[in-house]
Amino acid sequence: MSNPLRSLKYLPWSMLFQVAALTVAIATAIDILLAIAIEQFGLGRLIVSIFLLPDLLPLVAAYGVGALGTVLLERLFRQTFITSNILWALVGCLMVILWVKSLLPIPALWVSLDYFSLMGMILGVFWQGRRYWRR
Repeated sequence: MSNPLRSLKYLPWSMLFQVAALTVAIATAIDILLAIAIEQFGLGRLIVSIFLLPDLLPLVAAYGVGALGTVLLERLFRQTFITSNILWALVGCLMVILWVKSLLPIPALWVSLDYFSLMGMILGVFWQGRRYWRR
């Protein structure tokens, strides 16, 4: 009987953590800039009126984080053969980096670590990387 976790050794973990760290850094910067803009310019009502369900905003933000992670993986590391295993590992790396970010005193408006973030990131990573599902 083969060990299903054996393939975890052979994944490009350092590259995936680099992509996840860059993705979370970009998403956090956008999150902070949006928080400042909402505070300074009173854009809160505009954002709530655009998205009728404010509870949906963290899911949409997490979807964007997942999609951004996949795009960065495709663009920065072109030599990597992307498979569904690598996409699942990217989701795990994103969650680990978000957990580390939650330990730091960095404010979070929409990009945080919770169940909605996990679901949104899975949707974003696999929707953006749908051409790699069958590999």
